[in-house]
Amino acid sequence: MINYTRWKEMGLDASKPQNKMEIFGGLDVNKVPWLSVAIASAILMVSFSLPVNPGNLSMTESVNQNSTDLNRPSLATSTPNPPQVQLDWAFTRAGHHPENLLHATIASAETSLDLAAYVINHTEMAKTLIEAKKRGVKVRIITDRKEAQKKVQSDVLKSLKKAGIPIKINKHNGWMHLTAMIADGDIVATGSCDYSQASLSVNDDVLLAIKDPILAQAWKNRFELMWDDEENYQILQ
Repeated sequence: MINYTRWKEMGLDASKPQNKMEIFGGLDVNKVPWLSVAIASAILMVSFSLPVNPGNLSMTESVNQNSTDLNRPSLATSTPNPPQVQLDWAFTRAGHHPENLLHATIASAETSLDLAAYVINHTEMAKTLIEAKKRGVKVRIITDRKEAQKKVQSDVLKSLKKAGIPIKINKHNGWMHLTAMIADGDIVATGSCDYSQASLSVNDDVLLAIKDPILAQAWKNRFELMWDDEENYQILQ
């Protein structure tokens, strides 16, 4: 179906066949169905070929802010003042240095940092988390119990616990395989990058930081449910 908005801007009434014929050189598209399809296809091809600035992107989001359950996705609806969404990403092997984006996300936190991390053994990142704790940010970590037993990760977790950062591990039979960081209920950092030296400097991985308070609050709510779930998660001793 063709969008006739542009025609209206030109002062033409899309409902009148003569205007359609005028625009297409006297040919009535209603009588030539394949032409309508061809035109619509051409418009789509042009739209998808528009360049996007790699590394970051801003967009206006239209979502349902009145959803009663922020843990579940909802259909988008129009809002009078939709929030501005900021996307930043970094591919490890493209030389984007995802560790810089990760550290910037941690440094931006003023009140809270919630991490669900399968792997967390990057010593410099641990230092950044400890610095956040010292400046008054509430830091909490959930990680995988089997990974927590490995020496490198165990040493990093001990340093974090010593700094007063509470850590929980899963009790359920599955993996705690999430890699997500929520800063201030405002920014979500996620992607294939885990918090290891290899992932942040050698592997084919990507880190995506999304500044979107609605998304971040939904993820934070999910983290809270996990944190309070004593049946499936426990404090790391």
